[in-house]
Amino acid sequence: MTASMEMQRPHQNDDVQDATQPGKVDVDFVESTAGAIPTSYSDIVESRISKAHRDYLLERHGTLELDPIPSMDPADPIAEEYNVTVQKASYLTSLQIAILGGAPLFWKPMSNRYGRRPIFLISLMCSLVNGVQFVLYLFLGPETRYVGSNVNPNQAAWKREYLSLRRIDPTPFSWWEFVKPLTMVMYPSVMIPAAAYAMVFLLSNVLATVEVPELLQEKFELNTEQLGMQFLGPIIGSVIGEQLGGRLSDLWMNTRAKKIQRKPEPEHRLWLSYIGFICSIVGLIVFLVCTQESASGHWNVAPIIGIAIGAAGNQIVTTVLITYAVDCYPTEAASVGVCITFVRQIWGFLGPFW
Repeated sequence: MTASMEMQRPHQNDDVQDATQPGKVDVDFVESTAGAIPTSYSDIVESRISKAHRDYLLERHGTLELDPIPSMDPADPIAEEYNVTVQKASYLTSLQIAILGGAPLFWKPMSNRYGRRPIFLISLMCSLVNGVQFVLYLFLGPETRYVGSNVNPNQAAWKREYLSLRRIDPTPFSWWEFVKPLTMVMYPSVMIPAAAYAMVFLLSNVLATVEVPELLQEKFELNTEQLGMQFLGPIIGSVIGEQLGGRLSDLWMNTRAKKIQRKPEPEHRLWLSYIGFICSIVGLIVFLVCTQESASGHWNVAPIIGIAIGAAGNQIVTTVLITYAVDCYPTEAASVGVCITFVRQIWGFLGPFW
């Protein structure tokens, strides 16, 4: 066994194994306390890994005759193929975060020219998972962008909304349209909420998504199915947070409007964001502290509760801050949304690297 705790397959002769052979690192093995001496390679593997690790290998690979020994992380084959650590391989999954941030810069001008419905249908076609949604939206989803100067008055409205797939705005494209949303960062009422929201999104959403497999699987010796169940926490928390951030926000503004007999200032909505910030901080602390203090090998629901609280806070901040920015510049609502999404996604992509 080398210094990196690697297990090599026994040779048929008595030759000494090459101690300099590169081994697989960052794989934890549990020394066996059994008195019997292992006689085969599979026995050696079984004696030096945990029961959960052994069950995972048998379920995924059907054998323990594996060299080098994969870890319990499904991303491990990628790490092995490209000779990087599992942590570095996991960064590949965060690439989609950056793509989600930059894609609206391209699709917004396209939807302005051809309509939102065709672009949305194209996006559904590109995703096989949404195949059923594509069929439903094709027949049930109308075009929502209206350009009055390019409408045939003799054509029925339902035909124009459901059966027409054509360019609805003849205005030529310009490069400025693709970068215009980014100019919203010059407005404090957009950039400050975007920066605050991006940090909350990083710590309450991205961090939890990345660290749940990294921390809880090893801490509690979870299999693949059990690991997936841990993500019920952020799902439930996000649903609760959206209800609070949406309905409570509207009720808050309507109550203020009745009291002062006029439309309230957009800044009045920001009071509710403090609830989201507090929940995000508390949820992050509960998740990390309870994970550290929990006994190894014994599952504890406390970290998941922390993730749920943080997810609820993130959703409240999302709804309140984005709505506030749109209220400040209602005529630039689309650009505001694209700008905030870009800042959030790029920061969420960069965050895991530090």
